[in-house]
Amino acid sequence: MVENSFKPDVITCNILLRGLCKHVTYNTLISVLCKEGKLDEAFDLMTEMEKKNWGRTDILILPSLI
Repeated sequence: MVENSFKPDVITCNILLRGLCKHVTYNTLISVLCKEGKLDEAFDLMTEMEKKNWGRTDILILPSLI
């Protein structure tokens, strides 16, 4: 954004942070579920996350599932 001479305001920053928090929260929950051996629940949560476009399966989630 800043590279294109666009300076985000407080509202824009809050929206970005809200999205980041959702992604981090889902990653954390998926990781904990995997450590507890609840793989079906972890996969369900990952699917829900992707359906809501709150994130994608990435290098932060996949190691938890392996």
